[in-house]
Amino acid sequence: MVKKKQVRDQSLCLDIVQKTELAFFRVMLQCDRLEKLPHLLGAALNRLPMLSGYALYMLDGESDALQCRYMRLPDQYRPMEKTMARAKVQIHGSEPIAEVFQSGKTLHIDESLRQADPSRFGADFSAWGFDYMELVPVTAHGNRLGVIVFFGLEGLPIPMNRIMTWLQVFVRQYSRLQAIDLAVFIPSLSQTNEQRQFLNFLVRINRLSSPETVYHQIGKEFMRRYPFNLFAVLLAEDTDLRMQYVMPSGEQFETIAEKLKSWAQNVRYSLTNSQGANQLAYSQRTGLHFPDVQEVLHMPMAEKDREGLLLLETARTFLMIPVLFRDESIGVFWLVSLEETVDIQEDDLHLLEALGSFFGSTFVNSVRFRDIEDERREARSVNENLQLRVQELDENVSCDYLTGLYNFRTFEDRLDSLIQGHQVSVEQGGDESNFALLMIDIDHFKGFNDTFGHDAGNMVLEQVSQRLQELVRENDIPCRYGGEEFTVILPSSDAETACEIAERIRTEIERMLPVNGTKPITVSIGVSSYVCDDTAGTLFQRADSALYKAKKSGRNQVCCSE
Repeated sequence: MVKKKQVRDQSLCLDIVQKTELAFFRVMLQCDRLEKLPHLLGAALNRLPMLSGYALYMLDGESDALQCRYMRLPDQYRPMEKTMARAKVQIHGSEPIAEVFQSGKTLHIDESLRQADPSRFGADFSAWGFDYMELVPVTAHGNRLGVIVFFGLEGLPIPMNRIMTWLQVFVRQYSRLQAIDLAVFIPSLSQTNEQRQFLNFLVRINRLSSPETVYHQIGKEFMRRYPFNLFAVLLAEDTDLRMQYVMPSGEQFETIAEKLKSWAQNVRYSLTNSQGANQLAYSQRTGLHFPDVQEVLHMPMAEKDREGLLLLETARTFLMIPVLFRDESIGVFWLVSLEETVDIQEDDLHLLEALGSFFGSTFVNSVRFRDIEDERREARSVNENLQLRVQELDENVSCDYLTGLYNFRTFEDRLDSLIQGHQVSVEQGGDESNFALLMIDIDHFKGFNDTFGHDAGNMVLEQVSQRLQELVRENDIPCRYGGEEFTVILPSSDAETACEIAERIRTEIERMLPVNGTKPITVSIGVSSYVCDDTAGTLFQRADSALYKAKKSGRNQVCCSE
């Protein structure tokens, strides 16, 4: 029993992990404030029942110490959180947290290890409400950022593979937001309103999740700041650059944008050779600035570059800016003017290159979020189909194929369950709610079959079953017991109510029209009501005896047990 309970608990825990994961990815990828990230990670970890607590230590940039940024202790020690969260661990010390930070390796500390060296590992774990500790280094791109400590419970293993994925998302966002120095961009912004508008844009862009929306907002902002007429995004796919998005600055340029989209559907810029401006911007991770395309059209260039420029017809100033993620190129974006040249200074080019590096994370995160959403939709669709299939299988197993009523096995399960529930309720001081059982038999059915054939007999069974379903109440449980016999379990019914329902069923079936010119059908019904200490067997036996009495007394009647 303990093992089965653990399996159920682990299954429930896994379900909670899966439900928490998607919400965590969503809020983490949309977060734009560094100080909020540990709280978002903590909120996700709080939902995991296999954790008794945790503590997140991050490197303090002003000292050689790890500062506790977020902590959750077992409930009984919650008042200590604020005090302990102020603690620091020197990274060159001998404490386990410092050792994990220095080595970059995970450390598992259970009670046996603690007892072997109590001066090093502290007090009895059970006194703090957990059974073991898992110390995990937090790193990004080979750089050590901190250590997270998990307080675990025996019998509920921590899903470390899933949590490590969470940590990867966390450290990517943490290192990205930590690295953002908006002062790089501010010198090129001359007015206070412009500064505020641009900074609001940077915050807003990190809250978007759809790649197309991200591309649109970036293109819109670029063409607001500079008088370009066309914005395009090319991203690496395997060994090629492929155009993903094209955006004009206004209606007058929509035709040329559509032409570029159509042309780009069949065009790939190979990254295996260095021929072409796009490949050069990508491989050298540097922006290319063509002040006036019309002045260079006569010069030698890659064939695809020339095709693209001729397609743009009146292209003037052309910028190709690499998009970087983790200091590696993942794509290139274009800014093209189609009427006049644009005065681009060196500071502007540096700003655009910095933004290309900044937006790389935004591009990647939006694509990942889209992929997660696609996987979630696919998983939901598969789950819905499986649920429908399980429901169909359950119905096939629990229902009679011919009549659609519950079968004998389901009858037994429902009756046993009702009696057990009643007995538990009584033991716990609850109400002694009444219930009853009907046994129904089609009169002279064997003779009917012999006279009119089994096909007609099956039609009678179907017709009686359908009428029975129409006559019973919503919570009643009609079943085909076998052959021409039926049962109806009547929850919340005393003897008088049960006999009234039985009489209504008998009368209505007697009024049914004969099947295909055969003779009318009647039924005999036996009724029994639950009494204290009844079992399913005794309740059924009294109903069956009452049915036998009804048949012996001339059939087509209701007989209630004493």
